Amino acid sequence: MESSQGIKKFEIVQRPIALASEGGLVKLQKDRHAIPRIGISKILWAPTRPLLATVNENSPQVVWIWDAARIVLLSVLVHTSRIRGISWAPFGDLLAICGGDDCLRLWSPAGCSSIVVPHDSETDFQIRKFFWNPMPSSRQIMMIDHENSFCCCSM
Repeated sequence: MESSQGIKKFEIVQRPIALASEGGLVKLQKDRHAIPRIGISKILWAPTRPLLATVNENSPQVVWIWDAARIVLLSVLVHTSRIRGISWAPFGDLLAICGGDDCLRLWSPAGCSSIVVPHDSETDFQIRKFFWNPMPSSRQIMMIDHENSFCCCSM
């Protein structure tokens, strides 16, 4: 969600909530032999605790975070665009989420935050993919736009 000042932020809402899905019923593509996009498309275990993050193609702008030890839903993160990538940090319970814009969203059991990639007005930096530094002691993430631009962030 974007505020009136152009700042990207999360909004906490009370239950129950209604989630939009793409098309309601499953629609076949023009190619009759194509497999429709339904079900879980992304699923990742957290490296330090039994947390599970999933994205379902019926609602591709939503990230579901589960506590697998207690078998309960912890969080539902609804974004404004399709989720392109999710990745748990190697050093803890921090999930990075990108939706193809200039903002990297972070979730932890303590809360949510956003990192907007600084860029000039002539550049349209859109995070296409990202990678955590695999060293557990490092708290760095690299964000990549196309093949000619990147940004590195330390936390």
